[in-house]
Amino acid sequence: MDYRPGVDVARLLSAILVVCFHAPSAPCQQYTLSGLAYLILLTFCFQGLGRVRVGSYTLQKRAVRLLSPWVFWSLFYIAIKIVRNQPVLADFWSHPAKLLIGPEIHLWFLPFAFLGGIAGQFLLDVATRLPGPRPWLFLGGVAACLAAIVPPLHGLFPEPFRQWMYALPLLPVGLGFGLSLNLPGDQRSVAFASLLGCALVISWRCGELSYLLSLVALAVSVPWKTRELPWLKYLASLSMGIYLLHETVFLVIHKYLHSAPWYFFAVAGVLGSAIASGAISLIPRLDLVAFGAAQPARSSVGVTSRPVPPSSPASLPAQAVIVC
Repeated sequence: MDYRPGVDVARLLSAILVVCFHAPSAPCQQYTLSGLAYLILLTFCFQGLGRVRVGSYTLQKRAVRLLSPWVFWSLFYIAIKIVRNQPVLADFWSHPAKLLIGPEIHLWFLPFAFLGGIAGQFLLDVATRLPGPRPWLFLGGVAACLAAIVPPLHGLFPEPFRQWMYALPLLPVGLGFGLSLNLPGDQRSVAFASLLGCALVISWRCGELSYLLSLVALAVSVPWKTRELPWLKYLASLSMGIYLLHETVFLVIHKYLHSAPWYFFAVAGVLGSAIASGAISLIPRLDLVAFGAAQPARSSVGVTSRPVPPSSPASLPAQAVIVC
């Protein structure tokens, strides 16, 4: 049984937390930000678990899963800006770094996950050559070094580099946690303890409680396996749509109910984007372009129907393709 219900529960809750984080004047942002941190950790956790080498097939699959939705929703939000008579080309011209984001800031995650996956593979290549506990010491050391570098540089760079700097220390931690899932019980506990210590260090150094909370959530959600729960898989498969579409719902609320409280934005953002995501997923070709084929029409959450190449490990769980 490779189905991990805790992962799907956490994916859905994380998407909801991200919507709450983006809601105007929302409280407790140091806690709601942990939803984004969890999604980052989960993305690289399954990369570490699978240890799939970067090749033309892997890059193509990642591009379809991550860059296709990024291009689609970038064009969508550009169209909205044009309808609202907002500058588009001038904005990109004056801030060239926004070409790595798109017209809306929350789209930064998709190109980061694509490029981070490539960088993560080089870290895995080094870590898996090391004997004993050294892979986790190496990845923990990389995370600590990144955490030491990030805070002084955080305010010096424009978006999306600020978002990337937040996410970078989580990349090696996620890879290390994924690698630890391949170990026997006792060794896994030792590896996780070292990663937890690393999470404490980077949380303290960066002043981000969300790092620690997200790792604890990952440790709770990933190990549990059971039979498939179709209704849970369906709800979790809407999480990417909730992430990508909630800003559209916010725009509508801003136009007609701009003084609404933050919790109205949060509830309407989750429900509205979930309904829209479910409707889009009923159109297979649009589903492929808009969500990278990570919607409920597929046999497994986040996995396309394309055959797996021989170089991919057979033990990789069906939920290994995780985005939002």
